[in-house]
Amino acid sequence: MTRYELEAVRRLNRKIKIQHDILIELTNKSFASIPPITGMPQGKRGLDMSEYIVKIADCKNSIDSLKHVKEEARANIIQYIKTLSNRFISQIIYLRCIKCQSWLEVAVNMGGMNTENGVRTAYCRFCKKLEKY
Repeated sequence: MTRYELEAVRRLNRKIKIQHDILIELTNKSFASIPPITGMPQGKRGLDMSEYIVKIADCKNSIDSLKHVKEEARANIIQYIKTLSNRFISQIIYLRCIKCQSWLEVAVNMGGMNTENGVRTAYCRFCKKLEKY
């Protein structure tokens, strides 16, 4: 397993968040595109409601597919963690790559005298060893 594969869940979480923000924006725009009823003729402004509905559906499908890929990546990482003999590294990988915690949160959850730089360095060294094999 490579560092890229280990960090897949974090990347997918960011993509899901971006798609979710786009979904919220489209939903808000779709409600804003409903013109007030004044009785006066108006020109076409923006997208039709049907176009918004299609874009919203596409965005929801994209989020669902990203979540599915994320779950597969998560399962692969957990399976890989189970094969590791070093419990310290496996816990760091779990907290960082599965739980998506910051380095400070990882250090605090590891306990002891661990610092964020210490756990980050241990993770980076482990990943460099992975690249050699």
